[in-house]
Amino acid sequence: MRYLNRYEYEVVLKAALRRAGLDDGQIRKLLDSRWPCDIAGLVGEAVGRGLVLTPDDVRAALEALADEDRLPPDLWTNESESVILFGADAAEAVLEWCVAHGHAKNTPVGRSMTRLPKFTAAVLEHFEEDNAAPHN
Repeated sequence: MRYLNRYEYEVVLKAALRRAGLDDGQIRKLLDSRWPCDIAGLVGEAVGRGLVLTPDDVRAALEALADEDRLPPDLWTNESESVILFGADAAEAVLEWCVAHGHAKNTPVGRSMTRLPKFTAAVLEHFEEDNAAPHN
């Protein structure tokens, strides 16, 4: 199952935001503003990366990661655990666990990335080159 990891997703987002006329500082602020996010934000982040998750999938991942003593340090909760906030590393760990353990499905774009890995790699390479070029 193919989806965009954080690095790849940010490559795509940077290219799109540059084309919209934003400068590097504005782009970095927007990318950084995704974190921390709550469960709903993480579910939305997953969709952007080509995955469909439910809040229950996220909770299952958290429970399993806690049982394995693998919770990333950038995960915050209040005392009752009614509020959970994910930093970038925690979000990545949850997405990886969900994919590895069958708690994620691909969006239509994710299915296309899975079916066309060479095309996906070429698109990402193009965006990386575009991001590396000087911009006005």
